[in-house]
Amino acid sequence: MSEKQVIIDQIVQVFRDSHRILFTAGANLDGDAFGSLLALDEVARSLGKETCILNDKSLDSYYSFIPDHTPIVPSIPDGFTPDLIVITDTGDLALLGRIYQEYRSIFESVVIVNIDHHSTNTEFGTYNLIDLSVSSACELTAEVIEAIIPETQNACFSKTLSSYLMLGVFYDTNCFRNQNTNAKTFAFMSRLLACGACYFTFVKHLYKSRSIAEMRLYGHLLDHAIVYGDNGAVGCIIDQVTLLKYGVGEDSLASVFNNEFLSTILCDFSFVVKESDDGRYKISLRTSKDGYDVSRLAQLLGGGGHVKAAGAITTKSLPEILNVIETYYYTWQTEKNRI
Repeated sequence: MSEKQVIIDQIVQVFRDSHRILFTAGANLDGDAFGSLLALDEVARSLGKETCILNDKSLDSYYSFIPDHTPIVPSIPDGFTPDLIVITDTGDLALLGRIYQEYRSIFESVVIVNIDHHSTNTEFGTYNLIDLSVSSACELTAEVIEAIIPETQNACFSKTLSSYLMLGVFYDTNCFRNQNTNAKTFAFMSRLLACGACYFTFVKHLYKSRSIAEMRLYGHLLDHAIVYGDNGAVGCIIDQVTLLKYGVGEDSLASVFNNEFLSTILCDFSFVVKESDDGRYKISLRTSKDGYDVSRLAQLLGGGGHVKAAGAITTKSLPEILNVIETYYYTWQTEKNRI
């Protein structure tokens, strides 16, 4: 039996033995984290467990078409005492932000299952299921679900469960355009389609529902792009003033929109710096070039991720953020020229 299977079996046991499960992910809740949490919550509730999905961030409006689900709440309800915590798509407990600080005693005393596919994961859980070969946390989550409910192996998930899992694949592969897409990814998607998940609904809502205001904002971002070197690093800043000017809400500016900018610029690496209404900045980083590791840059900004795709949320000032990005780029250029 492989080490991975041993860990999955251990997770299945604690999952079945638990009565109240707290599900959560990093403060930067994206489509993959959201989809994996919903899928596991759906399974837990089907087994009669009490559940809570905890996160500071509510669902982006672009994801509002996702079927009915357990609400995401910013605090643990009165009387809910978890005996298991499941954290997905999150590299470190610190990335939970306020939630970890506020409920630190719970996180330090309750069994934690950590399901992730990032190379920067610090293995903070009691049980750590980390697989860098999968396209998304949702793909890895499906393996756990199959073990929890054996009758789903080589059979159909429910339509709702398939939709939750498809959300993660769509987000993390950027509709199969990112380099983490492989044959296994397409095989998994094929299975989800066979189970009833509607591919065209996802395409419509995630890629064909831009408002005129959002398209005008997109033009503004291109017009005011920040460029380091000879189109070496290209990025943009989305602050609250610009959002107000174009009438675009922060919650409607979905991560998918960021991906569009990040994946269509021909450069060494690209970045989007978005100001939240609480004054923090969310940074998204992408590269398709060999030699760049944007997860290293993300770590410098307090985040993490993959070699080709990473991000961070920080309280650093905008000048500090841009200085870190610029320094990383020119440092890499210097090191490259020495080789």
